[in-house]
Amino acid sequence: MDTSMTSLQKKIFNLDYEYVWNELTNRIQEKNIPIFTIINHQKNAQDVSLEMPNTRVIIFGNPLVGTKLMLNTPNIALELPLKFLVRQEGTKTIILWHDPLQLAKQYHATEEGLIIAEKMSSLLQDIVNTVENK
Repeated sequence: MDTSMTSLQKKIFNLDYEYVWNELTNRIQEKNIPIFTIINHQKNAQDVSLEMPNTRVIIFGNPLVGTKLMLNTPNIALELPLKFLVRQEGTKTIILWHDPLQLAKQYHATEEGLIIAEKMSSLLQDIVNTVENK
């Protein structure tokens, strides 16, 4: 998948799925960022007698920060709150997310909005990077 021309970011881990999932959620909680919901696609598939690998989406964010960005760039509300997709592919675990800075540029945010989005981007990258470094 070519992510060079899109906001989509991807990190591949040679680590157990549950380990990556737990580390990721722990990093979000350690930063006191509210988790709004978790969607377990694997469980939902099982509920309708289908099989799929471990696949979850965690939806989270700080309403103070996100609201400031949405007030600056109203249409970016379609992309918020923040999300990570964590999925299993064979023995690998993959985290995918949209880079808020690239999204803010696509939605033509002002300089103030770009500054907010850049901080959000750094936060997401930091969370993902600390999963591997623990």
